[in-house]
Amino acid sequence: MVSEKKRRMRTVLYKDRFVELYTDELILKSYFFPIPANKCIKIKHIRHLYYKKQEFINDLFTTKDWGMTLTPVWWACDLRRHISIGKTKPGFNVVIDNGSSIKKGFSVENVNEFLNALRPLTTANFENGFPKKFGEEKKAVIVVETPSINNSPLKPATELAEEALPLSEKEKFFYDNLEQQPNYASAPPAYEDAIRYPKLEKSD
Repeated sequence: MVSEKKRRMRTVLYKDRFVELYTDELILKSYFFPIPANKCIKIKHIRHLYYKKQEFINDLFTTKDWGMTLTPVWWACDLRRHISIGKTKPGFNVVIDNGSSIKKGFSVENVNEFLNALRPLTTANFENGFPKKFGEEKKAVIVVETPSINNSPLKPATELAEEALPLSEKEKFFYDNLEQQPNYASAPPAYEDAIRYPKLEKSD
């Protein structure tokens, strides 16, 4: 844990009434109840970040001024989280998932500046909007591609061996087979064989 004295000596990347951002950690102000102590979150532990514009009606059961909601998120203190009167511009609610079963929620006054400062520090996903319940990871659909079934009849081993050879070897394979198994039935007899036996004359 970095001491408060050392923290003052470092460069603050973003700061408002609710949060301070450094290169290695995020400080949530007035996080714990009832003593408003700060909460430190290491940047390297951030897995997912959600952000959403503050809206009283839509945030009625999702956020809280201070404490735990059923989502489940523990919200750092902001007693005007659900009040828009007197605000020059709307604030944003941010929820951090750092692997714990309880997520960390807090307010941010300038969300664009905050996200731009945090983006280079982490590879975590930034999502605009809140899910119905935090921590419920979407089930990944795994698609397994199986080879198609060939309905063609099985080929003889000689044909399969021929297909596996390169083109030059295929030609050699074919002509070797042709040479070994000549088709004598379709070839005419040689002249010497044809005149070897004299024709028999038909007797009266």
